[in-house]
Amino acid sequence: MICRVFAQKRSDGWLLRLASDVPLAAPFSDRFIGVLHENTLPTAQVLPVPPAAESALWAGKPHAAICAATEYDDIDAVYRRILDDNPKSGDVALFGEFLTAVLLGPNLDLLQNSPTTVDLRLVFEDPGLQRLPWEMMYGPQVVVSRPNAPLCARPTGRFAINREVPLRDAEPARSEPYVDFPLRVLFVAESKIDTVLRPGAEFLGLLRHLKIPANPQLRGDFVSAQIKLRFLPEADIERLQQECREFRPSVLHFICHGRLGPAGSASMIVLRKRADGAGEAGGRSEPFPVTADELADLLEEDDPTTQLPGWLPPVIVLNACYSATSAEETASIEDVHLPFAARLVHRGVAIALGMAGEVADPACQLFTLRFYQALLTGTSVVDAASQARRTVLTAWPAYQESIEWARPVLFIAKGLQGCIQLSPGPTFDLVTAAERFRKDGTVPAMMCDRYDMMVAYDRLVSLTAKPGAGKLLVAVSVEDSDTGLGKTRLLEEFAVRSILDMFVPCIVRKEGEVPRSFLDFALVLTDAINQTRRNFGLPPLVETESRLLAFYSLNVNPAAEQRDRTMMRLRNILKEMAPVEPALVLKAIQDDCARLISDIEAKTKLTHRTLILIDEFHRWDSVYPEVLENISFAGLGEDTCPIPVIMNYLSGTSDGQNIWQKVKSLPMERRPSLRRFESEVEISMVYRQLLLSQWSLAPKLSPKAGTTVNAIFKALQEKTRGVPLRFIALDVEAFIEGVRFSDAFTNADYETALRDFGV
Repeated sequence: MICRVFAQKRSDGWLLRLASDVPLAAPFSDRFIGVLHENTLPTAQVLPVPPAAESALWAGKPHAAICAATEYDDIDAVYRRILDDNPKSGDVALFGEFLTAVLLGPNLDLLQNSPTTVDLRLVFEDPGLQRLPWEMMYGPQVVVSRPNAPLCARPTGRFAINREVPLRDAEPARSEPYVDFPLRVLFVAESKIDTVLRPGAEFLGLLRHLKIPANPQLRGDFVSAQIKLRFLPEADIERLQQECREFRPSVLHFICHGRLGPAGSASMIVLRKRADGAGEAGGRSEPFPVTADELADLLEEDDPTTQLPGWLPPVIVLNACYSATSAEETASIEDVHLPFAARLVHRGVAIALGMAGEVADPACQLFTLRFYQALLTGTSVVDAASQARRTVLTAWPAYQESIEWARPVLFIAKGLQGCIQLSPGPTFDLVTAAERFRKDGTVPAMMCDRYDMMVAYDRLVSLTAKPGAGKLLVAVSVEDSDTGLGKTRLLEEFAVRSILDMFVPCIVRKEGEVPRSFLDFALVLTDAINQTRRNFGLPPLVETESRLLAFYSLNVNPAAEQRDRTMMRLRNILKEMAPVEPALVLKAIQDDCARLISDIEAKTKLTHRTLILIDEFHRWDSVYPEVLENISFAGLGEDTCPIPVIMNYLSGTSDGQNIWQKVKSLPMERRPSLRRFESEVEISMVYRQLLLSQWSLAPKLSPKAGTTVNAIFKALQEKTRGVPLRFIALDVEAFIEGVRFSDAFTNADYETALRDFGV
């Protein structure tokens, strides 16, 4: 049953009306709720109070005092402790009962008789009501002997509590959003991953390895999701506009700071704006606060240069860490993101998910993952939100003394059911093909989330779509000669991710003999191409243009069945030969890549491009100058069919220094440096991800637990020295097993929790 709660603003309160889509045994009661003002200023915050005439409903109960309060501070003192995540025992239930008394009053009894879940949609345009955590409402259990519980978490008589946003005047009815598959997600961080926004990095890691339930009952296996993910750090508004126009994400996910506007006006999120018009790397920038209306205007703005239309994504996720900037803002700074999210839906977004607080909290993470799972399976986000809250409160009962489970708030445009319509996915299983590019045993899953590397990859993908803006090359320098930093694994992660970006990756691995000429490189690339063919379920090719060129150059013509064996001898002969004309070699490479693309497109029925990845390029002492010379604005391809290249090399070697000299003209963001994890922020971020991905553990967020967690992270750093290969060593595993049951950690096995408690 869908039931809507409408609030009409009056001078001294609100008139509340309820309406359901099914007839009830008795009509709802219209009610007038009063208001208490924080102070006499025009910008003062307000809190609602239930009608005094309903006092019989709460008389003699713990929440009677705040229901009958006549001073703002009498209610705000409880609310403030909850918002600060420092409630007294029973505060959350107390305030939840108060919220139910305000919003539903005697109408609760009518709703409780529904044989199905009540989809309670709150239609609040006034920010004074919008900012409150109505999702926290409590009520009596259907089984009278049980204590009161959150309405959304009861085993029977359940409520799904969400927000519905009215449409603009004269706006026609909206249809359910329709998005392309795989799901396109643009993940935006307002600044580099700092001590406040660091937990957002864990969201990014979770999304990159998200799994979805195989059936709506959340039973059985969870399978790898198909998400095309872009990461935009230090998001200046110009780059955000550009990415939205070009990438056209279905979901725009913000991890950012926020604040109230001047004199308590509309809330804002803080992005960046380029101050000097610098080029590709972003240059100097300054804070750029925007309201929801300003953000919508900027995203809808067409590009006058490229003629690309603006793009307002149908789904926006807002993880906002609000920081008070003046004494006047401290009263309600933690909840001003809710009017911001509601306003985005009013402006045209179909669904918005607004969250504040500590985004590293398991409750917030599980809620976000279940939300994305719903989008990816075309199921109701309303049901998903209800499942997530019920799972958190049942699997981790201690959350009933916290606001974290109620911080995620779902906003849906009027008339929508909350189900994304997905275009039919490809019949070919791209995810399984992608996983074959990882060598067995490359774990843990989330240890390759190096954010500057992701930026480099994303920028290369963008440039490949419009060649001519610079060489299609990413050159990853490795500062430390020690093994185990993850340079090979990094290429594998690029390859896996590239497949959902419609690339066909070819990894030239460090194993085997180093090529000694440009033609020899083409032959080595042939081997990589054949491995890619195997990964896509295609037979390898014996006869390739590169091999034919080698046979022609040596004036030999072996029988087809002898060519593999002959090639092993010919590569040795090629070392002693004069170089073959580079243009001929380049043409052979392009033809071989074109054949690969043609065969794979025939199988997948999709459009693809080639991506070449080279491991340990510094070892190619006699060939790297020629390879680099032939990488142009189209990579190793042509302007009509570009072939981008990603390579890694040890910068500390003499050959590495020579390579660095040849690639230093690349923008900084496309020549990142791979090194150990050493800084305080990196250590905390990396070991959080290690525990989450490898052992399904999350640090508790209390100050007491924080001291223990920091000591454990310090011990891990001493054992691993910040080298990823050491993260899965036996002594590290034994150490984690010894501390996993301490009071510093909580179970974060989200898939199991959803199976056990989500339905």
